[in-house]
Amino acid sequence: MSEAQKSSDIGMKRGRTLANLPASAQLDLIAEGLPILMKSAGDLLAAARSLEGHPRSASILLGHSLEEVAKILVLIDIVRCPPKIRPSRVGPMMQWFCDHLARLLYLDAQSWRPMHVRQLQEYLDEQRRSHYLEGSMGEYILPNSTLAGRESLLYVDIITYEKGDPIWNEPSNHEPVFGFAGGNPRPWEVCCALRDFGAFTRAGLDVVSEVWSRSISRTRCPQQSQTGCHIRWPWPCKLQA
Repeated sequence: MSEAQKSSDIGMKRGRTLANLPASAQLDLIAEGLPILMKSAGDLLAAARSLEGHPRSASILLGHSLEEVAKILVLIDIVRCPPKIRPSRVGPMMQWFCDHLARLLYLDAQSWRPMHVRQLQEYLDEQRRSHYLEGSMGEYILPNSTLAGRESLLYVDIITYEKGDPIWNEPSNHEPVFGFAGGNPRPWEVCCALRDFGAFTRAGLDVVSEVWSRSISRTRCPQQSQTGCHIRWPWPCKLQA
């Protein structure tokens, strides 16, 4: 790794440096981080459970817990990405790692049932828009509901809609976004299952990478010769607004 050259090279949110590491070192770093993320998510989830009499506070902690879980899902998708094309995908995917909307969409996607990756991208394109129209005639312009839901839970702030009249957002009016009666959140259960199966160990990451590299779809490119092919990474390319 090269030394830091400017102040922006120092501090947190430096996940994009993962792209500068050799493939093996990338998996080393991911294997080191996965149990840390699992502990962070688990601690926050346990704290949220203890605050069921305080729905807003519990929901805030639950939201933080699940965004840590989403980071795990992003890292596992990086591992699934074939080593030959991983260097070109690590940068954008680590942007998702740090982006609230991308992380929230990762979580939402756990309950979707798309038929194929193209349909999954269509779902994501719909959900990642910065604004959308509401009402029978599309007469209301509203901000992205996923981000707005997160921010309205966290912050007291002045907000405006299409008429421009300022009003206050009052988080105390918030109803809990998630109840624990139905058990653990699905994304957390997915990560626990992968951990228990051994997928989060260093050896397990090698297996995940190898299996997905073998199963990656190869399609013939019309611009290439008859024997040519290109690798198509079967995962959405766009998550951010």
